[in-house]
Amino acid sequence: MHASLAEYYKEIGGVEKALMREAVLTTLNADLASEQSLFNVQQLDPTFISNRAIENRFLEDVAESFLPYVAVEGHVGRISQGLRDTLNVAIPNRMEYFRNLEISLYPLGD
Repeated sequence: MHASLAEYYKEIGGVEKALMREAVLTTLNADLASEQSLFNVQQLDPTFISNRAIENRFLEDVAESFLPYVAVEGHVGRISQGLRDTLNVAIPNRMEYFRNLEISLYPLGD
């Protein structure tokens, strides 16, 4: 997380999101962003989860898509069913891709 943005993240309640996103960029992204299988699921999904992911699919898509995955899989009851459905419809193949990696969400998940 960039120090110059710390206060902004605190104000909007986004510190945890920013920390997780940066952690994914420095860990999972390095391993997955160049995988052909990830490229394939990107092509199968109806959309990208954010403009940042669209504009930088090889640098940002894993980090941008993993956050919704954690919200859906690890925070049952913390997000509405409507939001869960929206995320599953937007990037269903990425959701399945992350599930198949069998990454433990502890301590992030319920």
